[in-house]
Amino acid sequence: MRPVASHLTVEELADRVQRADRPTEQRRWRAILLSVQGVPSAAIADSCQRSKDWVRRTVTRYNDVGPTGMEDERRHNGKEKEGRPKY
Repeated sequence: MRPVASHLTVEELADRVQRADRPTEQRRWRAILLSVQGVPSAAIADSCQRSKDWVRRTVTRYNDVGPTGMEDERRHNGKEKEGRPKY
C-alpha cells in the first residue's frame, strides 16, 4: 500500500474518528488512522469490515483529495441508506 499523505496528525485523525457523525465517515477515518499507524491493509479491512481494495481506494482518495475526500457525499442526495461507496 502506498504511504498516507500527511494532511493531518495522528491526533487530528483520531479526533476525526471520534467526531464523525456518520458510520461511513467514521469507517474511512479509522482506515486512514490505522494506515498511518502502520497496520497492514488486511487487518484494516477486517477492522472496517471492508475489502483490501476498499482500503486502497480510501487511502488513495485521502492522499489525492485530502480530508474532504472522507466526507459521505450521499448526505447531499437525500438518501440515507448505507452502502458501499463508489469512487
